[in-house]
Amino acid sequence: MTKPHHAHSSHSQHSSSQHSKSSSKTHAPAVARIAVYWNFEYLHVALGQQHPNVQHRLAYRVNIGAVVRGLAALGRVHLHRAYANWTQLQHYSNDLQQHDIEAIQLFYRPVWPIYEQAQHNPPVAVGNGAALRISVDLMDDLHQQQIDTIVLIG
Repeated sequence: MTKPHHAHSSHSQHSSSQHSKSSSKTHAPAVARIAVYWNFEYLHVALGQQHPNVQHRLAYRVNIGAVVRGLAALGRVHLHRAYANWTQLQHYSNDLQQHDIEAIQLFYRPVWPIYEQAQHNPPVAVGNGAALRISVDLMDDLHQQQIDTIVLIG
């Protein structure tokens, strides 16, 4: 008498596992669509701000690959843009291309906010131009694209 009961419980376990398998196929979780915006000038300046010599500051590099690997855990990157005056940061060109990051060129006059005391030669162009451009592009992208997650790096 115990054997039929055991067979019945085995059958119910089997049917519930089949139900789980079939329901997981129909209800697969959606992968988040991510928009990533890098304020690269602020990011780069922050890395090397302790060095008074501009040449030493330019030697510091953002580890783009490490950030991109971290982003992969969040979902699929749909938009990937980096904003800067790339004439001063040309050494990132290969990294940006390798990781399929669109480089947005910003042109504006050099300014010397807090960094004036460091006597940069040539002057470092740091302002809020990138932040303003990112804000405008982000709003446009939200209206034109299907984006689930926004990542701001800077």
